[in-house]
Amino acid sequence: MTISGFHLHMVQSKHPIERVPRMPEWKAASIQEAAEKTGYHPEYLRQLCRDKRIEFVRVGRVYLVKWESLQAYIRKQQESGDGRGGPRK
Repeated sequence: MTISGFHLHMVQSKHPIERVPRMPEWKAASIQEAAEKTGYHPEYLRQLCRDKRIEFVRVGRVYLVKWESLQAYIRKQQESGDGRGGPRK
C-alpha cells in the first residue's frame, strides 16, 4: 500500500490480543502507597511481589499490592522474633 510516496506494510502479531487486567476487587495499594504507609523501600516490595510472598496484580507496569496480604506478611515478620522483621526506621 502506498500513501503519498510512503510504503506501508501490514504486520500481524503472532501473539493473541491479551485482555487488559481489571482492577482487583480487594483493597489494593500501589507500590509507592504501600511504601509510604509501611516504611518498606519500594524495590523491596516489588521483590516480595516477584518472589510471590505477597499477593499482587500488575496492570501494565504498575504493581497493585493486596493490602491484607501485605499486612499478613508484616505480622509474620514481626512475630518471627529474629529482629529482622519490619521496615528500617
